[in-house]
Amino acid sequence: MANGNGSDVKIPQTITPLSVWVGNGILLFVIWATVTVLLVPFSEEWAPTWGLFVTFLTLGIAIYSGIITQEIVDFHGVLLFNPWARTRRVLFQGLSFKLPWEKVEEDGNGNIVLTSLMRTISSKETKGHPSKDPAVTMEAALLIHLKINISGTSEQAAENFVRFRGVIKEEALTEVVRATIEKMFAEYYAEHEMQDLLKPNVIQEAVMGDQKNKDVIKAMEEKYGSSIGVVLESSKANKATQDMMRTPAMASALAVAIKKLIDDGGMDPEPARRAALLLDPNTDYKEDREEYHITLDAPDLQHLTNLRDVNIVPVGALGKGKEKK
Repeated sequence: MANGNGSDVKIPQTITPLSVWVGNGILLFVIWATVTVLLVPFSEEWAPTWGLFVTFLTLGIAIYSGIITQEIVDFHGVLLFNPWARTRRVLFQGLSFKLPWEKVEEDGNGNIVLTSLMRTISSKETKGHPSKDPAVTMEAALLIHLKINISGTSEQAAENFVRFRGVIKEEALTEVVRATIEKMFAEYYAEHEMQDLLKPNVIQEAVMGDQKNKDVIKAMEEKYGSSIGVVLESSKANKATQDMMRTPAMASALAVAIKKLIDDGGMDPEPARRAALLLDPNTDYKEDREEYHITLDAPDLQHLTNLRDVNIVPVGALGKGKEKK
């Protein structure tokens, strides 16, 4: 697995299939034979020689004009399609031979689609993950690197290039990889308390060192012909959690409230956290609103039919100034 640090790599060489040499050889033979037969009535002795001359002249024109060759700039690769055989292969840097009917991949404007072998696709996002304590949500800044895996033999590099470029679009590949890795970190966060989620390097080592996660990433690398690098840049409590933790008494009360809503009310952790945080005096309410509607979806508390059994303490009662309904 790659570490995404842009270390030196060995550039693979194009592997030209035997069918290309045979196919072009047959075409040249046909040209020689045709010219020879046509010239026999004029000069039977010199016909084969003139046929050979025309054949080499045709070969030179075909190479120079790019009919049977394709030159690729350094550190790049391109997909080559054979419409007759319905196959595709890869051309790496340098001059390579091809069949006259093989076509390189082009965009909508007719330009060759070159892919840099040195390019790294980086995707950085910060997402919230609930910890083992449902009242605490951590923000994790996760950086993911993707690049074509060109290590190994030239044949392996060509196979990886086809998988990377031909199986799925680049944007979709990034989303698939990120979603899978984000799930790994989310599972880890859900199993640990906040005090164990403040050191990014420790978290990364634990998550990426897990054998199950290693196997998943290896499978993705093989499927998409890529090298995947993961860096957890930061891990900290989100703003709501930080505000809550500033007042120990409030933090304890909110934790109890959230646990109550989850255990007795049947709510999911995140909705329970949001409902409990309505008691936070730092919650921002727009002062131009005349009414505030709060929906509490706690299916297991439906037996409380008498509203006197439920106490709702609106933030306005704590000094915000407007009446909350």
